[in-house]
Amino acid sequence: MITAYAAARWDLALDDLFLAVGHRFGRVELCRRNVTTYAVLAPVVRENTRQPTEQAGHPTPDGLQHLLAGSRWKLDDIRGDVREYVTDKVGEAGGVLITDDTRFIENGITSAGVQRQSSGTADRAETCRIGVLPAYASARGRALAGRGVCLPKSRTEDRER
Repeated sequence: MITAYAAARWDLALDDLFLAVGHRFGRVELCRRNVTTYAVLAPVVRENTRQPTEQAGHPTPDGLQHLLAGSRWKLDDIRGDVREYVTDKVGEAGGVLITDDTRFIENGITSAGVQRQSSGTADRAETCRIGVLPAYASARGRALAGRGVCLPKSRTEDRER
């Protein structure tokens, strides 16, 4: 369970992060609201943008949909800002980079990297994708440091696909 104290600290940290990346967006406050809606409501099942926006009490998912599909911002620039933010906030000489794979059960086979393979969580072969999630940790804190999808050999060798 998330305490009120922890939620308040996360909110302050998110404000601090937006000071670092906000200049990348045209309408910073609207962007912040939409990112917060999507990120903070992690326990909400997210099939699309409707579930988190309904849970947050917004009348429509239009703002979040615009942020994800219509806004113009450069991901590499934001990644650089976030990397600098993480380095400043939690970076130190004794820090370590941790890389782990996480398997996500998926329906269908049209998404990148999805195929029938060992899912780990289901303890049997399932239709899933494998995500690679590097994280950085130090005595000052921890943060995700990137993300990627493992493409199975069957997908990389399938030229038509």
